[in-house]
Amino acid sequence: MIRNFRKPLIVAGPKILLRHPECVSTLDDMADGTYFLPVLSDNISKTKLNPEKIKRVLFTSGKHYYTLNDEREKRKRDDVAIIRVEELCPFPVDEIRQEMKKYRNAKEFLWCQEEQRNQGAWTFVKPRFENIVGVQVRSMFAKRNKKKKFSIFYFSLNMQVEMYLAHQLLLLVKFTNRNVLKF
Repeated sequence: MIRNFRKPLIVAGPKILLRHPECVSTLDDMADGTYFLPVLSDNISKTKLNPEKIKRVLFTSGKHYYTLNDEREKRKRDDVAIIRVEELCPFPVDEIRQEMKKYRNAKEFLWCQEEQRNQGAWTFVKPRFENIVGVQVRSMFAKRNKKKKFSIFYFSLNMQVEMYLAHQLLLLVKFTNRNVLKF
């Protein structure tokens, strides 16, 4: 602890995570001697994952993990691991490397986000993955058609975009260098 007093932590996050059944913490997670985990491993999945079988590793941040995990469980995919990067700055290089060591047989590493290319964390994490972590990470985005002027603030439309993105991430076999899903 840097100071001799504690300040309250205020987190601005989406309300959907307040009601999500898998987004929970026990009191032991917040006891003395615990600390914030910048990278969360894939451990809440109901599908038993064998690290030797993993072929694709998805990196994501925030609530998008739960959408991807729900889709993976629905499709019973046991060859895809999802790693949550919850702290972007300072970039958790050692923690990411430690997680990647678990999946030695993985051939594809993807960063996925529901935001467009210029709105999410991709422009920040891409050079850090390549230069510091030393792995080529491809990306997957949801891109809205420029001609369509709909608002993504409609909950049902936003859920359709998220589910389509998760579906494509888990089912596509090969990715190109520019993976953009158009809506």
